[in-house]
Amino acid sequence: MKFSRFLQFAAIFMLMTLALSSCQDDDPYANLKGTFSLTDSTVDGVDAGPVGGTLVFNNDKTGTIDIDYVVGATQFSLSGNFNFTASDNTLTLNPGASDEEVWTRVEDEKNKQSFAFDVPQAGALKGVVLIFTK
Repeated sequence: MKFSRFLQFAAIFMLMTLALSSCQDDDPYANLKGTFSLTDSTVDGVDAGPVGGTLVFNNDKTGTIDIDYVVGATQFSLSGNFNFTASDNTLTLNPGASDEEVWTRVEDEKNKQSFAFDVPQAGALKGVVLIFTK
């Protein structure tokens, strides 16, 4: 009888622990801090042309970007300082500004971040994914 009561208590405790741990929000900024190198890209799911540059996220939600990537036959460059906000699935550079960039977060790991966005080209939208590593 005592053992049965113990099992009931243990089961309830485990369920409560599981329920409460699933309620915790992950910090969307935790894996962003530091300097990342642009190492690869895809356009519409296919490996794209040459890429290069860095993306730096500071603790105070500021950063710098200096990257080059290719979509089709067009080379794109982004450079400068920015402020940013992050959620579980988006990164917004310069929120609310005329040069705001909203990227969808594809991977969120300590040493790897991947972001997706669309680029208009030749009357169509091309799906770009930029892959950054530390």
